[in-house]
Amino acid sequence: MIIGGAASDSITTGGGSDLIVGDHGAVDYNAGAVADGVIDAVTTSVETTDGDDSVNAGNGDNVVLTGGSSIDLADPLNGDVVTTGSGDDVIIGDYGIVTYNGSGGVSYAATSDPGMGGEDRVVAGDGYNIVLLGDSDDTVQAGAGADVILGDHGSVLADGADRDITTSAVGTGGDDTIVAGGGNDILVGGAFADTISGNDGSDLILGDYGTIYRDSGNALEQAVSSNEATGGDDTIEGNAGDDVILGGAFSDTVYGGNADGSAVISPDADLIFGDSAQIDYTGGVADDAISTASATGAADILEGSEDDDIIFGGAGSDIISGSDGNDIVLGDGGTLGGSSNNDVYTVDSNTGAGDTLYGDAGQDFILGGDGSDTVYGGSDDDTILGDQGRVVRTAGDTVLRTEADDFANGAGDILYGDSGNDVIAGGAGSDTMDGGAGDDILLGSHGVSVEADGSGQANDVYANAPDVSGDTLYGDTGNDILIGDSGYVTRGGSEQVQFVESTDTDQGGNDTVDTGSGDNIVLGGFADDTITAYSGNDILIGDNGEVDYNASGTTREAIRATAIDQGGDDSITAGTGDNFVVGGFGSDVLASGDDDDVIFGDNGEALFVNGLFDLARGTDTTAATGGPDDIASGAGNDIVIAGIGGDTVNTGAGDDIILADIGVVDMSATDSDPTTVDLVYTTEPSLGGDDTVMGDDGDDIIIGGTGEDILHGDAGSDAITGDGGMVTKAGGEYAFVESTFRGIGGPDQIYGGLDNDYMIGGDGGDSFEADLREDTLIGDFGRMTIENDLVTTIVALDWGSYDPIRGSQFGLYDVEEEGEVDQVVSLSDYIVGGLHAASGSGVYQSVSSDAGGAMLSNVNSESHAGDEISVATDNIDVSHEVRPADDGSSHDDETRNHDDQVQLDKDKSQPGNNEQSPIDAPDEPQPSEPEKQVESDGQDDPSGIGQAISGFSGWMLSRLRGIKGDRLDREALAGMGGRKRRVRRWQNGTLDRNDRKSEPVSSVAGRLKYFRRR
Repeated sequence: MIIGGAASDSITTGGGSDLIVGDHGAVDYNAGAVADGVIDAVTTSVETTDGDDSVNAGNGDNVVLTGGSSIDLADPLNGDVVTTGSGDDVIIGDYGIVTYNGSGGVSYAATSDPGMGGEDRVVAGDGYNIVLLGDSDDTVQAGAGADVILGDHGSVLADGADRDITTSAVGTGGDDTIVAGGGNDILVGGAFADTISGNDGSDLILGDYGTIYRDSGNALEQAVSSNEATGGDDTIEGNAGDDVILGGAFSDTVYGGNADGSAVISPDADLIFGDSAQIDYTGGVADDAISTASATGAADILEGSEDDDIIFGGAGSDIISGSDGNDIVLGDGGTLGGSSNNDVYTVDSNTGAGDTLYGDAGQDFILGGDGSDTVYGGSDDDTILGDQGRVVRTAGDTVLRTEADDFANGAGDILYGDSGNDVIAGGAGSDTMDGGAGDDILLGSHGVSVEADGSGQANDVYANAPDVSGDTLYGDTGNDILIGDSGYVTRGGSEQVQFVESTDTDQGGNDTVDTGSGDNIVLGGFADDTITAYSGNDILIGDNGEVDYNASGTTREAIRATAIDQGGDDSITAGTGDNFVVGGFGSDVLASGDDDDVIFGDNGEALFVNGLFDLARGTDTTAATGGPDDIASGAGNDIVIAGIGGDTVNTGAGDDIILADIGVVDMSATDSDPTTVDLVYTTEPSLGGDDTVMGDDGDDIIIGGTGEDILHGDAGSDAITGDGGMVTKAGGEYAFVESTFRGIGGPDQIYGGLDNDYMIGGDGGDSFEADLREDTLIGDFGRMTIENDLVTTIVALDWGSYDPIRGSQFGLYDVEEEGEVDQVVSLSDYIVGGLHAASGSGVYQSVSSDAGGAMLSNVNSESHAGDEISVATDNIDVSHEVRPADDGSSHDDETRNHDDQVQLDKDKSQPGNNEQSPIDAPDEPQPSEPEKQVESDGQDDPSGIGQAISGFSGWMLSRLRGIKGDRLDREALAGMGGRKRRVRRWQNGTLDRNDRKSEPVSSVAGRLKYFRRR
């Protein structure tokens, strides 16, 4: 035992268990047993003569109390300096008390006389050391062993059943430096700005004040922050080992590993609280933890280690980095375990602030909490919730589910997934999310749950609490799923997507979605969304919808709009790639780039066979589920079903299919090859609007549907119907073009453009712009049969006054009363230039003079009574009044009000442009046109046959080629003029000329059942 006393002493001892008092003090022995030499207690006393002592104790279980004074670290000869060797030492840097048990072991150690101490420097050797530094800015470095070090004032129970550690003398102390060695250390900084390093071992570190409870074997039972409003800005390093760190009040900097970022000796899993907390232990292992004093704290800088860390930022605007490993990061306060087994979840809503969180490498789970947070997931597959939430884990720390559990609180967050396949949910507020590289899932709403398969691999994702704030979602690179509001994503065990759908379809916000590159899926959700896609084969649904895949997630099965009476006015821009765009409810603005796109202006579905696109159809059944849309597609073979309302459609170059209202596009109706279009037709004839369609170069199919439509085919071989229609293809080539839904439609304007077009006006007084040297027209209802790009048959459901416009290259046939075809006259055997319309109102056509004369001389009474018939060449304008019917009335059905018009293109290089008027022209072709000369034997003159046919049918021949002899059956030709016997038999029904108001009995998709050529 050594007591230095006054002044500055230098004390050195050898091996053994020594008691050293640097300045003044007292030693108490057992009462009445002085002679036995057993020490009961040692206390120091404050004296003005205390000096700067230097103590160097050897190996052994030493007790050292240095007393007062201070030390200048620049001059080691001044102040108290304590160095001990290996052993279980008790060191008090300033004033204090040490008591002993009956066996001579230390039972209690505590500082005393706060505010009277100096700056001490302690170097403790290996062993179980208890170091209480006291006042001022102290420094301690401990060796290997499980040390207990308090930077300022406090006490330690070292014996008995409860071996508690408590800080005291709040507000006194200094900026301490504590460096522990290897071992499971307990380090408490106390007041002011301390620097603490745990080094190796599983350490418990408190930056400020607290109480630690231990059992009789020194195993930890609980650690609790105390005096939470006081402390300092601490810097703490956990280093290697599974450390538990509580930063405490003020702005702390905490590293689970090393501050310089260098690798520690071995990986560790740290539990870090930036502010105050309570930790509960079982068997010396932390299993429950909760943030405390959640309203007290400051902006901390927290960084995990190389292993699987759990980090709670607490109050204040914290900066948190998970570092390597599969980390759980909460920007604000939270709980580990508690009544929910091993779960990690946020607590104390509305007490956090805007944090900056980094997941770094590893599969991280990040919950921003309250405030406007900024989150970076880092590499690997991260799960990020912008606001409050929970991470559900097994007893073995395996993540089963991540979910948002507070739907009312949160703010606008900025969330970055970075690389990896991330799941990001913004939660409450107007959030901005960027998936980064990888196949990400982004959801704007809260109430999100991310399921796992038991191995920590994330599977199903769903959101069940929509957020009305508008979010911004960026997919970046990768095949992303972006859901503006609420939705559900079903995934398999390898995260393969099986099903995606909208949920809570009647709530949401105005979202902005930017897909980036990749094959993305977007569900905009409720309200007015803006969606922009770039390169990739994207699925873009402006409102609510679903996308189905097979169980393996490798084959797409369906894309469809859902909850079609909910949504908003969306703006969708698709980039390059084969995209599917669904505008949904409302008035949408839709645009696509080049390649082959499928676009629905309103609601619809696309079906797939073996992953190949097979069918597209509009699914609106009432006018309330859609609106007038503005649609533009780029180059490529696009399919557009514009839907309800007066839509505007502009397509680029390519073979496009445009249904201005509602209909179906079937890729395998007539064969098993889904790579070519087989059947296109309209549905829902009562729905639609006044549409404007602008085709471009390519072989387009355009069906106007209901309303007064303006339809432009532009260059290419187009098939256009002004109202309801159906187009059938075989092997990618036109087979049938026909009108449907007789009696429903409006006056349309149809512009064929260049090349061979097939046009049917449908109901109403339609206007055509065409070149009848190339185009085929039916003014009202009918069907064209096409082979090798040539019309071989036209069946018009309404003749005479019903349809003043006819097409080219069709077969005329007569039917016996029992319905069997008796005679077919194939005019393709006689016609070089084709058949052209010869009756109707305002017909303009470039023709040869002889043909014009034949046409005018044979217009029959079945044309529109009282209508003006006009024929024009470049130099000739001729008009002719059609005589009325015998009873003075028109032959038009009272239910019809057609006034079809044709504007025909003129070709100034065509022969006959300077020929004489058709009125004065001879019946025979001019000698100057040898290609039109006809060898005739009088009665068998085919030119006369043409005039006869014009008389019966309202058609004229523009060009004839010479034929020796007449092979036309005169009786059959005469029969063609008998209106009462003109019957058209269909496969499933009959249209009878004796009942002009009769409708077809069945589908207009039927084919002619009986006819034979003679």
